[in-house]
Amino acid sequence: MIGIGIDTGGTCTDVVVYDRQTDEILFSAKAQTTRHDLKIGICDALRKIPQKLRKRADYVALSTTMATNACVENEGGRAGLILIGAHPKVVAQNGASYGLPSIDRLCLLPGKPGRPLSVNEQALRKELTDKFADCASMAIVQIDPMDDGGVLERECAEKVKSILGVPCVLGNDLFHERNILRRGASTLLNARLQPVMQRFLDAIQLSLQELGISVPVWIVRSDGTMMSRRFAAEHPVETLLCGPAASVIGGQHLAHEKSALIVDMGGTTTDISVVRDGYPIEAGDGIQIGQWRTMVHGVYIHTMGLGGDSRILMQGEQLSLDSRRAIPLCLLAMKYPRVLAVLRSLAETGAPHFLPRHEFILLLEPPETRGKYGAEELAVCRALEDGPLQLEELAKKTGQSVYALPLERLENEGVLIRCGLTPTDIMHLRGQFTAFEGKASRYAAQWLCACLDISLDTLCQRVETLVVEKLYCQLARVLLETSCGLPVTLKAPGILDALAEQCYSVASGGNIDGSALRLHPKIVVENGAMRATKKYRGKIDNVIMAYVKDMEADLKAARPERVFITHSGCSREVVGEVRSYLKELNVFCEILETRAGGVISSHCGPGTLGVLFIAK
Repeated sequence: MIGIGIDTGGTCTDVVVYDRQTDEILFSAKAQTTRHDLKIGICDALRKIPQKLRKRADYVALSTTMATNACVENEGGRAGLILIGAHPKVVAQNGASYGLPSIDRLCLLPGKPGRPLSVNEQALRKELTDKFADCASMAIVQIDPMDDGGVLERECAEKVKSILGVPCVLGNDLFHERNILRRGASTLLNARLQPVMQRFLDAIQLSLQELGISVPVWIVRSDGTMMSRRFAAEHPVETLLCGPAASVIGGQHLAHEKSALIVDMGGTTTDISVVRDGYPIEAGDGIQIGQWRTMVHGVYIHTMGLGGDSRILMQGEQLSLDSRRAIPLCLLAMKYPRVLAVLRSLAETGAPHFLPRHEFILLLEPPETRGKYGAEELAVCRALEDGPLQLEELAKKTGQSVYALPLERLENEGVLIRCGLTPTDIMHLRGQFTAFEGKASRYAAQWLCACLDISLDTLCQRVETLVVEKLYCQLARVLLETSCGLPVTLKAPGILDALAEQCYSVASGGNIDGSALRLHPKIVVENGAMRATKKYRGKIDNVIMAYVKDMEADLKAARPERVFITHSGCSREVVGEVRSYLKELNVFCEILETRAGGVISSHCGPGTLGVLFIAK
């Protein structure tokens, strides 16, 4: 039997023709994934297959990282979640650990199996229209669905359809385990992924029709087995990590090793799996990816946002790698010659600046295809119709503040994408990859080097070190997590990350002390509890603005009466810059400055700065 395999990733679409009888790869090729119209990239790849081989095909097998990338990059369709019978306190305390939105962005209804759903129709209508008017679908999950067959979910769905007029995804149709938070996260994720998967399946069907390929089509599941197109469209969550799952099976087959680490690095993500005693390790309690803890059973695969298209961020005097994909400048300049001219001028005459002037914003598709947007968001999209723009160009063209451009939702939903320096650009500078317009990479890198006062060689070395460090730490984390000898108490995510960092520090001959690494944790206080989240690297004065800007979405959603800048002896310049930024947001009536008390100052040290606000 002759099979055509198609794998559509975030960056490239790969095709392979395989003879199962002779165990022989007959042909392979790749093309750029065209996210705005997946059919273009799929057809480009399929056309490279010789026609005589296309005619011999008996079936087509699909795998994709579209769903996986959507989770890692927090993209997908707009969907809301209704939980029936869940205790509000339990949801508030534990929901975030499963990937659920904050409790104020959920709808919690009372209910018990065996009893009719009893809700105030008027109050329900108001809550649904206030919270979910712009959602394309709703996920509905009840407590203990096995006790009544999901009757409460169906009753609620009828009410939701009459109020919002959108389709509903019911948890009982997908999962039957009792943990309502995990079921809620899995069902919500399924609802968000349905438009992503439907776009992919539609593109596949149109591509096969165009090339005259009429054979059965199967999609790889998360556990490496196969499912139909119809099932995949209704259960897209079952495709999570299906691309990496196919890589595991293929890698094991090709390597002929009974124990191995299999690493699959693409443009958007890197996936790590473990083969032990001849079999891939399975995810014990469901796949976890990004913020989502799901009930999907599959091969154990650790996914992280690291690839050739990872965005290189400038934070003060330091560099870091974003988990979100960006279009490499070398690729962008091939399609838009103006980009090369802008970057050349920036390299020749541009002054150093804390804004990423070497980056562009690109419109991927009309906003009308995704949902409802505000006037400012639509203005941004209209300004980008003629091609990509720098942040300052976009702000000027729309008459908006460069600090308050409404980009987050548009980026999350795939309408816009950032274009900037990536490891792919660095490979062009090194001469390791030369398929695109390397001059764009060089001009942007020259300007960035001027900002950081470093050489091109130093820039390349730093980025390569970041990639190596991130990959090493994740490999160490995977080995620790899957080790039979490591106590369960040490397998908490935070502890595993710390142990992995120590492994890298020892391997690289460094010091594991945080001050030596110039690491500064972001401390978040929620519901009276403190927890460390993101880590910033560099001098404290240089990373404070990065910390403040990372809160932009939360600041814009805060109560507008006042905001506090609280610090333990920061310089007037730093405080003034933070104040200017907060003023530019045009959210708060008052911006107040206070000094941190003795407890904060003694525990966090001098130079600590926090921005305090009240969420709506």
